[in-house]
Amino acid sequence: MLTPAQPGWVELRIARVGRYFFLLRRYGAGPFTTHFTYIRRDLPLALTAGIDAFSGYGDTKADLVSHVDWIHFASTGIPGPVRRAVLLGKRPPVALVRYLNR
Repeated sequence: MLTPAQPGWVELRIARVGRYFFLLRRYGAGPFTTHFTYIRRDLPLALTAGIDAFSGYGDTKADLVSHVDWIHFASTGIPGPVRRAVLLGKRPPVALVRYLNR
């Protein structure tokens, strides 16, 4: 599914917490907003990560131009008790988002 976007630079953030993947975005200096949340129970604990951008699935003409300034990997900063409570189902995944907006 495509989502309308503003022209210009956008900062993207992907955070994995256990089986949850949070995709966030922000324009300018504004706050991050949640774009999508995925649950992937089938993935191993360790993953290979990098940049991948594509458009025009199944087409020979791409309609996306992407420029990447940098990529950075860091801890989510989520306190252990909060993380455990979410992963055990005692708190909803949305409880993690406030820590991902820093």
